[in-house]
Formats: sequence, structure tokens, C-alpha cells
Amino acid sequence: GAKTFKNIIEVQAGSYLWSDYEFSVDVLPKQGFDRNLMFRVTNNRTSLWSLDLPIAYGLHMYDNHIWLQKFTASAGLEPVNLAVSLPINVASKIIVRAQANNFNVYINDLQHKVIDYTDTNNPILNGKIGLIITNGAANITEVWFDNIVVSDIPTLPALPSLNVPYLSQLNP
Repeated sequence: GAKTFKNIIEVQAGSYLWSDYEFSVDVLPKQGFDRNLMFRVTNNRTSLWSLDLPIAYGLHMYDNHIWLQKFTASAGLEPVNLAVSLPINVASKIIVRAQANNFNVYINDLQHKVIDYTDTNNPILNGKIGLIITNGAANITEVWFDNIVVSDIPTLPALPSLNVPYLSQLNP
């Protein structure tokens, strides 16, 4: 877990070359509001909203809301925002699937997709993962991250080709 009285605490892992992957983490908010997961994190930075942030995609989570964010050199965009329940002192598994320019976000299991977004405006196609805590909306924010897993996106096996003869009532 981490607690911040500063503007930002950030940790990154992985490779700037990672492209398509699934990123899951258990998030346990203890107090405050600003808990963030980042993906497709690049080695470039932006100074939006008085914060030093990586150019990347992010999930910004409050106890009752989640935003999908995209940080570029000149803009902080929030293409998706919706009401969800991520209450204080309750752990939630957050799963992000980043495949090409499509991003799916699930809460607790793969049956509860809350975000399905395709970025058609200069998408970020490679990058690390990151965990960030800020205190922009609260003086003190504390959140615990656990069970961080990054893996290849599971694929289904190819279906076998079937040789089915052509049948018709018109052609015996």
C-alpha cells in the first residue's frame, strides 16, 4: 500500500515495447479519492493539471466513478466516464485488456465489462504499466495495490476446417 501527502506517487514496470497485453491488479482504497492505473506508458511526460504524468492511458478511479483517460503532450482527454461502485475498504480486481487500439476494462471478473473503447485518434500502441496515487481531490489518499499480473491476451484455438459436401434440393 501507499499513502501520499505529496502531489503524486508513481511506479512503473515492464517494457516500452509491450503492445497487446492483459493487466490485472487488486485495488483496495483506504482513504481519499485519487487512485490510478496506467497502461501503454511511454517514456515521455506531460505537465497537465499541475501534475508530472506519463504520456499514456489511465484509469482514474473514485469510490463511485471511473474515467478512462488519455494523456498526450498537449491534452488530457477523458473519452469514457461512468458511475461504478469501488467503495473504500473493499478490494476490487481491475482488469485491462489492451489490444491494438481497443481497450476493455473489467471489474472483478471477465463477466463484468465496464469499458469497451476504441481509440481512433493517434492511439498509443506500446508501453509499460504504471500505478499512480495523487492527492488532487483529497489531502490524503491511501490505496493498496496487490496481485499485479501482466500477461498475453488469451486467444481461442483456431476452429478446424470442415469438409461439408454441397447439398441442394435443386441439384441431386
